[in-house]
Amino acid sequence: RNRDLNMTKAKFEMISQAALKACASPIGLKQGFIDDPQHCDFEPEQLLCKEAETADCLTAGQVELMKQLYRGPINPRTQEVIFPGVAKGNERLLGDFVDGKAFPVALDLFKYAAFQDPDWDWTTLDWDKTVNEAVSKLGPLLHVGSDLAPFFDRGAKLLLYVGWNDFHNGQELID
Repeated sequence: RNRDLNMTKAKFEMISQAALKACASPIGLKQGFIDDPQHCDFEPEQLLCKEAETADCLTAGQVELMKQLYRGPINPRTQEVIFPGVAKGNERLLGDFVDGKAFPVALDLFKYAAFQDPDWDWTTLDWDKTVNEAVSKLGPLLHVGSDLAPFFDRGAKLLLYVGWNDFHNGQELID
């Protein structure tokens, strides 16, 4: 592991507090959340260490890691974002996602649903080939039509809630 990327819970908490201070409304600041993460202009570069690393700054590697987490994974061939990253204000919950281990839900999705191979090795994942192959296999099962007219024509009502910190970035529903 690259020591320059070592992120502790305390570091994530420090980043979260900086993002809150930069972007939360007075009520959000008091309650501990950013009201509108899409319009948060906090950038991890603002916390870059001027000299040696301390508890209240980030190394260049940690800044780059946070930029990648906010952006989301990128297809190495097309440079397109595969899916949006985490919302700003969500940093204190990221420890389980940057520990160098596969996230169990995602791992099972690839192993059992996409490739039907319990021995599939996540370290072989190619963000271009593997993801596209999984999407082609699972897409028809996971995607539904967006035309809700028949639903509403029957007089039905729809209540949909996704929180910014639910690790299904709300921006995915907007774009």
